Amino acid sequence: MGRFIRKYKEILLVVILVMFMLSLFVGFGSVVMSGKDVIAKVGKRKIGRKPFEMNYRQTIEAIRSNNPEADITADMEKGLRQEVLRELIIREFFLMEAQKWGLKVSPPEVARDIAMQPLFTNKEGQFDPRTYYQFVVRTLGVLPKEFEAERERDILNLKFRNILAQSIPLIPSQMQWTYALQHAKDGKQLAELSEDQRKQVMQNIGQQASLDLLNMFLTQLSQRYPVQTFLDNES
Repeated sequence: MGRFIRKYKEILLVVILVMFMLSLFVGFGSVVMSGKDVIAKVGKRKIGRKPFEMNYRQTIEAIRSNNPEADITADMEKGLRQEVLRELIIREFFLMEAQKWGLKVSPPEVARDIAMQPLFTNKEGQFDPRTYYQFVVRTLGVLPKEFEAERERDILNLKFRNILAQSIPLIPSQMQWTYALQHAKDGKQLAELSEDQRKQVMQNIGQQASLDLLNMFLTQLSQRYPVQTFLDNES
């Protein structure tokens, strides 16, 4: 961490100065959202329409970046908006639990995450504050501090998912039993595979077990916190 800060200290100082100047115009404190500013509710928590639109535009930009010739139809846009909202609702479930667990994200973590994004680096592979500012303000239509707040939430979400996924590690005997169960018809055994094949199989089994655990936990949370969405109310 110290090496990172020393390497990028000049860039980080510029970013912090820009954030400070913008905050003077925007102001601090919490924002009270009216009904039209809310895209969904998860329990008593609200998902704002502005963060939703920012995440949607990011998704569109990612598609166009990977495939500049992509023809995004109205039906595709509708489906993408529904998928983005779904992901934000899932994120909100996990954020509530992450905060209960006392998990946090520090400002240096957010700065490091942003500085290492290829989208914001120059030809020399260094973070470019101007490119970052232009993308956030012009392309996404938000202030840097709003974008950074979303990145903080994304990082916290990933932290929680990783901790939860690693909370029940599978021992080799469990993996052998799982593999044998999957191949009950053909009788294949894990010991018959090469070392590389066994590693890949065990990795796949571990990933599936983690995914199953996340889905089970998510199901419990969805039963605990009612969800309301207002995407269909858009004019």
